[in-house]
Amino acid sequence: MLPIYYVGQVCAVAAWIMLLISYHAKRENKVIFLQIISSVLYIINYYCVGATAGLWISIFELIKSIGYYKTDKDKYIFYFTLPIYLAILCFIGFDAVSLLAVLGSVVDGYVMLKSKRTMVVGGIVSYALWVVYDLCFFDFANAVSDMFIVVSNVSILVRGYNKYLHRSNIYTVKSLRISMSTVHEIDKLDRKALDGEYRWDEETIKELTKDHKYSYILVKDENKVIGYVNFLNLKEDVYEKMLNSYDLYDDFAKEDIAEFTKNRKAYLNLNAIVLNDDYFNSDTIYKIENAIKRYIRTMRKNRYYIQELCCFAVSPLEFRVLEDLKFEKVRDITNECCIYRKII
Repeated sequence: MLPIYYVGQVCAVAAWIMLLISYHAKRENKVIFLQIISSVLYIINYYCVGATAGLWISIFELIKSIGYYKTDKDKYIFYFTLPIYLAILCFIGFDAVSLLAVLGSVVDGYVMLKSKRTMVVGGIVSYALWVVYDLCFFDFANAVSDMFIVVSNVSILVRGYNKYLHRSNIYTVKSLRISMSTVHEIDKLDRKALDGEYRWDEETIKELTKDHKYSYILVKDENKVIGYVNFLNLKEDVYEKMLNSYDLYDDFAKEDIAEFTKNRKAYLNLNAIVLNDDYFNSDTIYKIENAIKRYIRTMRKNRYYIQELCCFAVSPLEFRVLEDLKFEKVRDITNECCIYRKII
């Protein structure tokens, strides 16, 4: 074997280690940084072993992953990838070995939009195809790491353990605007997590938040929305009215919402913090709290000057997050609802 082959094997091992480390990183930026390094090492690996399809797919997967992290357009991104994969096949030639790699990537992208059980089964199929592809180029380091994922997913299916599946893959996204598919996901989360008294219907969600910038931090597991934080930028008089209310105040009209404007004071209602119960653990809560702190810092850095935030806490998750973030308790509204405030 030529020395370049051994360089490729070392890069494959290093890429796998980087990927594993990224799953345990606390900060979203560090997760993305480590996974970018891992992707670059995989690109070098496939170049060194002469696997052209793996090389071009790895380059494209790197670009695609950044899109998944930075937007909520997961379905659109997946469907956009299909002609790209076809173009890659046309460029390198329609041979059976290259087709294995393309099918592996397409299956992996498709199942990420589905349920957890489908993700596990799809992962077995996808990585099994990659194992065969890797072995065709004697890429044993990659084949071993892919086989490890196949065996892990089979083990998960056999044991029926899926409550915290991909727990370490959770990350947060500050979404500029949200799509209708995300509105549906938010509504489904609300139905499961909130009493009807505290839940908005989809029309209210769309009217008050869908077309307003910076209304949401989305919490995602791979490409699935598993929670969110919702901010309402209120006009100052509406904010004061809510802050002084002795009842739960969430009957907002479209006219009550202000757009973020640079160099202007902003008064935010942290309207809801919602999370799928399966992910209620310290790791996820830590990421949500960090995302809120980062949201405030970034907005002020970009000259959107948040003066105050207030929140009606109605769930154990909201009580915990607000207490951890040192919000000041203003008053009890009911036995199960309190209003909190934080002055920046």
